[in-house]
Amino acid sequence: SPDIAYHLPSYLKEDDEVNRLIAQRQSKSFGLLHSKYMNIYDIAKMAVTGYPRNIGYVSEQLQLNSDLVDIALSRDPLTFPLLTDELRTRKDIAMRVLTSNRSASRLYVDLTHEMRHDRDFVLEVASRNGNIVAYAQIFREDDEIMRAAISNWGDALRYAPDRMKKDRALVMSAVKNVGWALQHADRCFWSDLEVVREAIQESTMAWKFVQLPPDCLELRDLLKESIQYDGGATFLKKGNSMICENKLVVELCVKDDGLALQYASTSLRSDETIVKMAMRQN
Repeated sequence: SPDIAYHLPSYLKEDDEVNRLIAQRQSKSFGLLHSKYMNIYDIAKMAVTGYPRNIGYVSEQLQLNSDLVDIALSRDPLTFPLLTDELRTRKDIAMRVLTSNRSASRLYVDLTHEMRHDRDFVLEVASRNGNIVAYAQIFREDDEIMRAAISNWGDALRYAPDRMKKDRALVMSAVKNVGWALQHADRCFWSDLEVVREAIQESTMAWKFVQLPPDCLELRDLLKESIQYDGGATFLKKGNSMICENKLVVELCVKDDGLALQYASTSLRSDETIVKMAMRQN
């Protein structure tokens, strides 16, 4: 039982073997153990290994133990707010946490005021985790930080000021690593063949924002590759009106999967030739 420690009879609450087993096998119950076990290293290690958030329950002395801190942060970077004030003010720990994965960027709000406003620190984080600008709003007008963020994570383009969304080189950088970032670029790029090609090659999701005829010669090969990759039904489902109303595109999709017909435009769903193609396929 997850709350077994709560139901222990009094004569077992200070039984070392029982408490070790709870720390090892029912780690989420660690916080219910007798306080003396919060200061025993091997028990604390088992508890933190099984459930990293237990770092918040161990004794103040063990909260400064580098091994336990390393285990907690390695297994769950979101344990950062549970660390002692002393550890949370260390830039090396904050850097490690913020750059561990995209979602960890939310921990920016848990930094000290000094670190949140440290431009050099944020710039380095942005170069390794571009999503930091989702939370570091005070730096969204800083060209260097935004360029570093977008180069690392194209979707950060959504947080850039409009003037940067009109920067072709920056948009190209964004779509090369996150194709769907095309949606955040100025709409003039939705019909820029070179930008569109880069976006589609990175992600077929970019087709939804393309404002070029999908059957144009320059995109024909990419169109076929995308349909083959996604499957006709999935491709048409996430397409924009220009795609769903294009007869050649719909034909290619229903030839791949007859069920794609349901996502075609109303007029094409009643096109006899396309309907027959779909029925032959499914």
